[in-house]
Amino acid sequence: MASPVDPAAARTALAWQRTALSILAGALFLVRLSEGWLRLVGLVTVLVVAPATAWVVWGARSDERDNPPHPGRYAAVAATSAALGLAALLMTLTGSFP
Repeated sequence: MASPVDPAAARTALAWQRTALSILAGALFLVRLSEGWLRLVGLVTVLVVAPATAWVVWGARSDERDNPPHPGRYAAVAATSAALGLAALLMTLTGSFP
């Protein structure tokens, strides 16, 4: 018999999954909007964000099963958010958005 899942833990895990996936979607959107050499910056951002997103999504699923969350996962979300923000700032300051 499966152990009961705490509804609050399930909602928290879902929120982490949505956050990570939205960061990845934002990075992909930056690649789509960028032009020239800044497209390379966007691709590097995606290469940084994609593994962290996979780790956060996988980890949030394991947290639903009453495993303690790994503190590095929260740092991964913060780091990928910062990478995405810096890439967006760079693209905005250089005027690469159409």
